[in-house]
Amino acid sequence: MYYFCTSKMDSSIIASDFVEKLKPQVNFIPVCPEMEIGLGVPRNPIRIVLVNGENKLMQPSTGIDFTEKMSTFADSFLSSLTEEVDVLS
Repeated sequence: MYYFCTSKMDSSIIASDFVEKLKPQVNFIPVCPEMEIGLGVPRNPIRIVLVNGENKLMQPSTGIDFTEKMSTFADSFLSSLTEEVDVLS
């Protein structure tokens, strides 16, 4: 069974047969976006919620809005990928 490392906010591990089957076809790049925006492990959950008609990434226990931090990280991370991607049509 293949897994990268702890993969949940509570440090538990989720193994996946599907991921195992992808190994020969995929170059995995393990990344934890929550850690990259400064959240630790373990951490309080974050949720995508609708606020005034907009999707926001919120941490209900603190009321902190992580939307901008996550968007900035995602844009930066995806822009840093230099390997060409083959897309199935």
